[in-house]
Amino acid sequence: MVESMMESLRNGMGSWHTRAKTIWELQQMGFTAGQLYDVALVTAHLQTAMVVASKVYDSLVLAQASSELLSALESNEMHVCSLYELRILSSKQRKAAAEYVVEKGLDTKGAEELARAIKQHERRAELREGFSPLPGDCLALMHYRAAKESSQADEKQSLAQRALENDMRIARLCNCHRKVANSPGSLEQHKHNTIGFIQHCLSGTKVYYSYVKVS
Repeated sequence: MVESMMESLRNGMGSWHTRAKTIWELQQMGFTAGQLYDVALVTAHLQTAMVVASKVYDSLVLAQASSELLSALESNEMHVCSLYELRILSSKQRKAAAEYVVEKGLDTKGAEELARAIKQHERRAELREGFSPLPGDCLALMHYRAAKESSQADEKQSLAQRALENDMRIARLCNCHRKVANSPGSLEQHKHNTIGFIQHCLSGTKVYYSYVKVS
């Protein structure tokens, strides 16, 4: 049994999720990270990431994630590190975050940033009104906060732009701009003013993205 498990690791048989389960079982038998590296050339760090990612994956199964999402995650080993970053989230948060990671094609850094944004949305109340717990809103809020807190004009603009990179932020912000300008023009006509309006918002005007209003 042990030899067949070792062989499956050595030959990279099965999905990363299957191999992660094998690594965990061998660890429970007393095999060290060094011994497993000698067999499968999987570093200790990657062994940990795979085992943790497999547990996150299993929590998505329990949360009744779609078969399409589970298949996308299991078939691409690049998602090992992304799922590892989602370990800090609750099961419900993980499901929404994993869907966002796959939909937007986020890399490991993007997944880490997303997980951090979701936890910040949960724990920090300031400026949160109008930003839903959805992943895109959480990212927008994190960058919006950072822009508000920055003392550098260039950094403010860069962070403001990042806040608009998620979901319908640009359309919503343009709609806000049209209200402020009291103009009947289309969203397309106002897109070039979006960043200027965000800078105005950062100087004191609040933008409530979810309700599309300015106060």
